[in-house]
Parts: sequence; structure tokens; C-alpha cells
Amino acid sequence: MMKRFVVVLLALLIAGTAHASFQGTTIQATIYFPDLSSPWYEEVAVVGPGAEFTNFPAPDPVTNIDISSANILITYFRAASWSADPFNGPVFEAQTPIPPITGVFINPATNMVGLDVSRISFTPNSVSINWNGLSFDASTIVSLDVMFSEPIPTLGESALVTLIVSIGALGVFILRRIADDECHVHNCCVGATHGCHTSHHGYH
Repeated sequence: MMKRFVVVLLALLIAGTAHASFQGTTIQATIYFPDLSSPWYEEVAVVGPGAEFTNFPAPDPVTNIDISSANILITYFRAASWSADPFNGPVFEAQTPIPPITGVFINPATNMVGLDVSRISFTPNSVSINWNGLSFDASTIVSLDVMFSEPIPTLGESALVTLIVSIGALGVFILRRIADDECHVHNCCVGATHGCHTSHHGYH
């Protein structure tokens, strides 16, 4: 009985855990230029299968962007360079709730010359890349791995009811075991025709 209860509890906790990721999140991609107070172009998309932003940015298309559970993949399809202004690049900002972002790392697939961690920044719900002064061509790739704070497991209504019932069943099981143990200590016969009764010599 105890083993069955533990299995049920683990299953409920696993089912109730919301995995930290971008999946299903509404993301706004904004190019800021010439600084972070000057939005130049923006688009909004919901993260799902395939690229979320194609021919981005539309006024001067140079990239396709695919956001997956914990990665932002940017592929260039032509050659040019970004002007050397204080900030020139994209900010990806979640428009719907996500677990807080706790880290952003440059994936080894990245081959953009000059891109390092000093050009990457993040907040709990956004990731920024400053491309100012960098060049690219049709083979350039930027891949960023994103780390989230793991959410606290939550249970839906039906799962919570199941958990309460399981705890109640466990309580009944424990009480029965205690009653059985007490009867054995006092020489009782549990479940006899006339209930629990003493031996010829009474309790000892």
C-alpha cells in the first residue's frame, strides 16, 4: 500500500510540473537602432514548430529566426554588416508569462566572428544581442541556449482530488495497521465472530 501511494504521488507531481521553456509563448522581436531607447522594427509571433520570424527584419531582411524550447537560432541568408552604433540588434521579449530566464549561453554552432558573451544580455523575460560593427554572410549562424528557473510543481483540480483521496486511503491503511498491532500485543482476535476478545488469562 505504501509503495502504491508513493508511485501515485510521484506521478501526480511529474504531471503537475510545468516545464520551463519558450514553447507556446508569445515573443516580440524588436530591432533597436541606434540605441536601446530607439525601437526600429518589431514583429510578434507564438513559439511553435518551424521558424517564428522569416525574412527578418522586413524592411531589410537578412535572417530567419527559429525559437525552440530553450534555444534561439538565427540564420543569415546574405552578406552585409551592422553599423557601429551604441546598440544595433534584436531584443526578444516574452509577452506572456514564462519562468524567469537565469542564463544565456552561446551555443558551439555559432560561427559569427566577433560575437562573444559581452554582446549578450538578458532580463527575466528577454534576451538581447548587440551586433554593432559585426559582419555576416549567407553561412553565418547565431545559436543561443537559454536557461530558465524551474517552476514549482502545481496540481490541477482533478490531480489534487486524486492526491487527497490517496492520502486518505493511506491514513486508513495506517490506522488499521496500528489497530492490528495493538490487538496482537493484547492477544486479541481481529475479525472473530464475536469481535475482539481476550485469552483465558486476560490481558498480559
